[in-house]
Amino acid sequence: MSELGNAETQREHEEQQFNDLSDSFLNSPVAGDNLDGPHGDQTLTSGIEIRQIAGLTAGTVLPLDRGSFHFRNGGSEIQFSLHIETRSRVMVVPGKGFLRINDEDLDGPTRLGNGILDVGNARFIVRQRSSERRLSGDELLTESQPIIAVPPLDGSLIEPPAIQTPEPPAPEKKKGGLFGAFSTGRWADGSDQDHPVIPNTPQASPTEAPQGVLGGFTSGRWAESSSASLDGASWEFMEEIRDVRREQADQYRAVHPHPEETMHRLKRGGTGLWNREPHHSLFGRVAIAYADLAWAPLFDNPDAIPVRLRPHIAGISTLPSVPVTANLPIGPLGIFGHRASALAVARQALLAIATTSRPESFEFGVFANDEFVEDWEWVNNLPENFFSSSRNSQAFVFADGEHGYRRAGELHPIAQREAGVVVVTETVDSLPADCGTVIQVDEYGYCRVTNHLGEMIDATPLGVTEEFAEQMSQTISTVLS
Repeated sequence: MSELGNAETQREHEEQQFNDLSDSFLNSPVAGDNLDGPHGDQTLTSGIEIRQIAGLTAGTVLPLDRGSFHFRNGGSEIQFSLHIETRSRVMVVPGKGFLRINDEDLDGPTRLGNGILDVGNARFIVRQRSSERRLSGDELLTESQPIIAVPPLDGSLIEPPAIQTPEPPAPEKKKGGLFGAFSTGRWADGSDQDHPVIPNTPQASPTEAPQGVLGGFTSGRWAESSSASLDGASWEFMEEIRDVRREQADQYRAVHPHPEETMHRLKRGGTGLWNREPHHSLFGRVAIAYADLAWAPLFDNPDAIPVRLRPHIAGISTLPSVPVTANLPIGPLGIFGHRASALAVARQALLAIATTSRPESFEFGVFANDEFVEDWEWVNNLPENFFSSSRNSQAFVFADGEHGYRRAGELHPIAQREAGVVVVTETVDSLPADCGTVIQVDEYGYCRVTNHLGEMIDATPLGVTEEFAEQMSQTISTVLS
């Protein structure tokens, strides 16, 4: 048999194995209120773990051994299976519900690699166990974006006039959210704007950004012309854009670390933390969710890009699974909806400030309705100087409930030097009218983020449990003592 025949036979055999695994997963009795499992053969150590980087229980870590593991995610009826063979070979088998890796929908068993598994109300990575992993860098740097040089490329630089013909009918223009007309992600209805935007401009609200440099094309998955072959120079150019896109997503995640990464840094002495002062562009900027955000690559000469390549570039103008942030100095962050879910997001926001801002440059004021005071007792584990007044410190005020918000305004001694306010309520009507960002969260762990311009995006909330918050606050005190 030829090598091609052998390869096809092997591929068919592997596909049948994956199909059998998927069938057995779909018929298996699994249940749980959150990440549940593993179930399966756990006799051989794989040296890897699954980490929840977004969702209402972000920071959860589960060691994995070789075998098959089945998971179900609570009332949202999300199910998936992991088939662990080696550290570098982890297969994800879709079960029930929304499932994707990075920004690609899963329609069958798929290798996870270094991708992010998105199940809608939670996001996961599979990596080396913490005892074996290294820190990605010493410093959590500010955001920056490189400019891509456009090489000499063949092709027309002017869009040809449309040919007037009744057949085939012109495709209907996609209507997207205010973030751009993407088919990736689950964007809210909004305007017909289809300029890509950049989510990482300092001092911008989480969904604000300057316009893209190409413009005038619909971004999303590959356009119809994507099937056309690319010449060598065009292919290398597109690969460079993909590399920059990957680096930008990694950078954006790094400067807004998820809770598990922050805890990992704390356990190693706080490497890269506590380096933002009031003049820092990211001071008071906190991650509150994860989503696929629009992205516009920057070029030194965008006019030199041939028309034939623009749909290809549009197809990769998204940063998959990156933090959605609230810029507290611009305006208050309002969190409303299911109370337990809202508290999880508020805890994460406070801990993000506590671990990225330089001590003595900030202080917290926490005010709550009488019936909610117990929900915030965990903050007493933080260092005392996080709550003491300093002439040069900036105040971050957390108000839980209408009475808590009113009390904060009446009692906080340095209200004129507030760097940011976070308000937790059950209904949107109870939030301050001047909120810069509002996040609505439900009991199943889904959320919608809206900025002061009215732009909305559906996302995965970023929250932590009270147990995790207590553990992290104790660790902070230990490291800083």
